[in-house]
Amino acid sequence: MASALPIRFTELLQLTQVDITPSAIGFNSCTLESDTYICVRQKPSEDAQPEVIIINLKNNNEVIRRPIKADSAIMHWHKQVIALKANQRTLQIFDLGQKLKLKSYTMNED
Repeated sequence: MASALPIRFTELLQLTQVDITPSAIGFNSCTLESDTYICVRQKPSEDAQPEVIIINLKNNNEVIRRPIKADSAIMHWHKQVIALKANQRTLQIFDLGQKLKLKSYTMNED
């Protein structure tokens, strides 16, 4: 008797096919908050500017690239809202759909 898997896996895309470098695919630079968005931080080369790449899996794998330097980045699970951490102390939250900064906070303590 074969047991059924509790989760069904389906490959939607290969990240390298949307010009994400293999070195940017890992737990330190790639986040998947839900089945809607993949968020990747990458710096393709030493001369290139760091960027955040957002892939909308619910919209035909739409790729959005933004020149953002951040230590961490994560998308809201279903809204076009991104949270960025920079310089280990600053947290910023942006609504990408409305192009607004929603919140910004800098921690003064270690």
